[in-house]
Amino acid sequence: MLDPTCLAPHAVARWAAATPDAVALEHVDGSVISYRELDRRARRWASALARLGVADGNHVATMLPNTFDAHLSLLALAWLRTVEVPLNVAFTGRMLAYSLDHADVTTLIVAPEFRDAVAAIESELPGLRRVVLQHREHRAGEQHVAVVAQLHHQRAAQARKLDRIRDHRRAR
Repeated sequence: MLDPTCLAPHAVARWAAATPDAVALEHVDGSVISYRELDRRARRWASALARLGVADGNHVATMLPNTFDAHLSLLALAWLRTVEVPLNVAFTGRMLAYSLDHADVTTLIVAPEFRDAVAAIESELPGLRRVVLQHREHRAGEQHVAVVAQLHHQRAAQARKLDRIRDHRRAR
């Protein structure tokens, strides 16, 4: 069995301790992020998601462009021991709904530029409990999350019922 400390978030934490100022990621535009900053921001993102109710074993889809944010989300979700479902950002309509439904996604993290595609199909997804909008605050360069669709209690109850049905089917 693989030693859990070899997994991405633990490896980044080790590198952050050993070589905190070394470049962890470099974007084509020249911007860089150190291991220290990558680890700090990923843990902060994980804490924010945990406060929203994202937990171990949840299926969390990400609909993010290929930027540092995608890496930060991957690490944050790994800290929480979730199942990340990265989505093709070109998906819309039925393809997007199909992907989210068949992956048993309960939370979706979406960049602002893809929010309209998600809004168009949310009503078709009874198992989707929350949509989290990821955005960047320009003055501080920090990543923040905003829950744009914390679904009301009736919809959450429907989702729990759907979970029980799926669990029952898997147990057979």
